Amino acid sequence: MRKRLTALILLTILILPLFTQAMEAYSIKDIRQQAAQGWKGSYKAHGREIAVDVMPQIPVVDAVPVLRVQHLEVPVSLPANDPLWHPVRDDGPGEFLVQRSAPGQEPAGALHVGGENISAKGWRVWYEGFAPELMPLSGNPITFGEIASWLGGTLVSLGLDPGIIQLSQPEDIQSHAYYGAKEGEYLAPGWASFHWQQIISGIPVVGIFHRAFFESHFEGGTRTDISLVYRQPDNFWLGVHLVQPVETIAEDLPLAAFSQVIKTLEEEISAGFLRQVLHIKLGYALFEAPGYTSKQVTDKTRSFYAFPIWSIGSIYVSDPKKAAAPVYVDHIDPYFYDPHNSLAYREIMVNAQTGQLINPQSRKVDAIIYPGIKH
Repeated sequence: MRKRLTALILLTILILPLFTQAMEAYSIKDIRQQAAQGWKGSYKAHGREIAVDVMPQIPVVDAVPVLRVQHLEVPVSLPANDPLWHPVRDDGPGEFLVQRSAPGQEPAGALHVGGENISAKGWRVWYEGFAPELMPLSGNPITFGEIASWLGGTLVSLGLDPGIIQLSQPEDIQSHAYYGAKEGEYLAPGWASFHWQQIISGIPVVGIFHRAFFESHFEGGTRTDISLVYRQPDNFWLGVHLVQPVETIAEDLPLAAFSQVIKTLEEEISAGFLRQVLHIKLGYALFEAPGYTSKQVTDKTRSFYAFPIWSIGSIYVSDPKKAAAPVYVDHIDPYFYDPHNSLAYREIMVNAQTGQLINPQSRKVDAIIYPGIKH
């Protein structure tokens, strides 16, 4: 009897720390506090030195619901008294492209100079630092703040709620210029493309499957954003891809500690896969429903599950022994060095509830199917 009691006590001592660890769960407010100092570290792995210095981007909300969402019809009406507006493409419920331009004009079209067509070439790319005074168009003094304000009014004029995106924080801006023969000379004001992630319950959709996985055959997931190709207020394209919540699965999902997320990523560094960290964002990925197969990819009425993940913009490789693919630099177009232009660039994902990596090298469709809530 005494031996059994001793064994039971020892077993309890061994299991209790694991049980306590398994029960650790935090609110998003807790996560903001835990991540307030960012992630800074210096690592050595496989003969390489890897420095990390990033500040996580975390939504300022009180809860993280899990939602079932769908593409539904979006009631949009083009201003009837403005002949410059015209539809370009309708891709199904909640997805369309419209344009406002004079006949024969295109926002990203070529210039006709001396009988030649001159296309715009890359000028600048921004992934952060979207100050209102930023001037993102070459040869044009308009500021980002003015463009964001204008877009808000434009969305209202179409019957859309500007709150579906965070106007002050696009995902990226990619600007193009019509270069002249002399340095700093522009033949005409350039154009830029802007992308804003959709906001659902105050949380951006940041998980993009084709950026997260090595396997390009993953036919699944969906696009959800507002895109803009802008040259001037009377010459632009506006693309809309939106989903809407149809069911709440959980009101507020408990999250894994930020330290657990870092631990998971440190393991990828030690293993030689994770070579550089460019950003880390908390938001939603839109997972396919249980039972999904690639035969359903064209079904515009199917459901997705908005589930929280960490998206890590990174240089991530499949072979720890090999060097990462170099950053592509076009020596004709004046692109500056941008790690996002490497074939090794990935936006790997970590399950925000468990803190575990969603394997970017997975070949199974299960990787993009709703993981469910762990209890």
